[in-house]
Amino acid sequence: MVFLSLLGVYFGQNYFAIILVLVLHPILDTLIGRKQPLARGLSPLFFDRFLILTVAVVYAVWAYCFYFYLQAPTFAQSLLIALTCGLMMGFLGITTAHELVHRPEGPLKWAGFLTLWILN
Repeated sequence: MVFLSLLGVYFGQNYFAIILVLVLHPILDTLIGRKQPLARGLSPLFFDRFLILTVAVVYAVWAYCFYFYLQAPTFAQSLLIALTCGLMMGFLGITTAHELVHRPEGPLKWAGFLTLWILN
């Protein structure tokens, strides 16, 4: 959903992505929900790799939104950029940083602290 918002920013004034994220996704989640149990037998290393990938995505989107904002967008585009960046940081950034901060390992814990740093 967040990537659809980024496409809206890239192509300019495409508000469908924001409507999709803020309206359609919650409705579909309520109607469909999770029907399957989580997969068993996956190693913790799988989830750690996924968290590290998510940190990279959060930083990439943050940098992309900052770069796009420096291009002197219109007011509507600025609003779309702010919503996109806020959605990304709210959906992925805080959750990922929270999980990483609780890791006992040093590098993963510091990745969580660095992610929290850009969220403030």
